[in-house]
Amino acid sequence: MLTLLWFSRDLRLTDNPALDAAVAHGGEIVPVFLLDDNDAGEWAPGGASRWWLHGSLAALDGSLGKRGNKLVLRRGNAEHVIEKLVEETGADAVYWNRRYEPWAIARGERLKTNLKNRGIEARSFNSALIREPWTVATQKGEPYRVFTPFWKSLRTTGVSESAMAPPKRITAPKTFPMSEPLSSWLLRPTTPDWASVMRGMWTPGEAGAQKRLQEFSADAASDYREKRNIPGVAGTSRLSAHLHFGEIGPRQVWRSITTQAIASTGHPMPAGGLFSTAADCARFGQLLLKQGDDARDAAAQEPPGRHRHMPRPPRPSHAAIRRHRIVGVHPPVGRIQQLRDHVTQRRIGERTQWRHATAD
Repeated sequence: MLTLLWFSRDLRLTDNPALDAAVAHGGEIVPVFLLDDNDAGEWAPGGASRWWLHGSLAALDGSLGKRGNKLVLRRGNAEHVIEKLVEETGADAVYWNRRYEPWAIARGERLKTNLKNRGIEARSFNSALIREPWTVATQKGEPYRVFTPFWKSLRTTGVSESAMAPPKRITAPKTFPMSEPLSSWLLRPTTPDWASVMRGMWTPGEAGAQKRLQEFSADAASDYREKRNIPGVAGTSRLSAHLHFGEIGPRQVWRSITTQAIASTGHPMPAGGLFSTAADCARFGQLLLKQGDDARDAAAQEPPGRHRHMPRPPRPSHAAIRRHRIVGVHPPVGRIQQLRDHVTQRRIGERTQWRHATAD
C-alpha cells in the first residue's frame, strides 16, 4: 500500500488529520507539495507570502527527514500532477486537508471524483477550522449571520477533536518520485533582498509557530484585552501568518489558551478570552464567506446540471435600479418576496454543495 499525502495550507506534522489518516492507513507514504499558481489565479501568493512559503517548506522537509521521509516538490496543475504521481508511484490512496477558497473547493471535488472513478481512495479532512460551517447552525438548521450567537454556540460545543501529536515515524517508499529543487522556484527575493527585515522578525515553519504560541499563551494572552491596541507592546499573538500556512492549527491555539487559563485562574476563559473571541471572529468571517458569495462562485463552477434547479429572478430594469438608488423608491412587495425566496433557495443549494464537496 502507498498513500500520496498532498500538503497545501497545512504545513505541519502536529494535529494534521490527513497525515494521521495516512499513517493509520498503513504502508508507505509519499508527502508532496504542489505549487499551482495558475489554478489560484488572483488568489496566487504575492512576494511576501512566497518568501514565507520557502521557509515553511524547508522546515517541513526537515521535520519529515527526522522521521525517515522527505517532501516531494512539484509545480503545475494540481489535478494533472497528482494523477501523474499516482501513476509513477502506484498509489492506492490520496489524502489531503481541505482548503476553502472557491477555486480550491471546485478543484478538490473534481480531483476526488476523478480518482474514485479510477479506483483510487480519495479523502479530504479538516485541519484549518475548529468546526466546519455546516456543523454550527441555528436551531432552525440555518447558518449563523450574527457573530454573538455563533460565538456562544461554539463555546458551548467546544473543540470537536483533540490535537494529535506528530507521528514518530512516517514510512517512506523504497524509491521516491522526482522532486524539483526548492531553490529552483525562486520564492525568495535576491535583487533587491527586501526580506532581510522579515528574517530578523519572523521564523516560518511549525517550530516558529509553536514558539510564538507558547510565548503568547504564557505572557500576553491574559492581558490581551488591555494590550492588544498598544503599538509599543507585544500584546497580540502574531500568529496570523503561521495560521495562514497551516504551520499551527486552530485547535492547537484553542487548547493552548484554555489550558493556560485553567492553570492560572481555574477558568477556561479569563480576560484573555477576548483573544479567543477575536480569533473566532475571524473563523466566523470564513463561515460567512463559505456560505455566501464565495460559495456561490464555487457553485457556478460546477458542471451543468448541479444545483441548476434554482432559477434566477428576473433582472430589474436599469430605470428601476436608478429609481431605487437615487430617490430611494423601493421595489414592490411581490418583488421583495421573490428575492427572499431566491436567496433561500441559493442558501439551501450552497449547504448541499459544501456537504457534497467535503464528503470523504
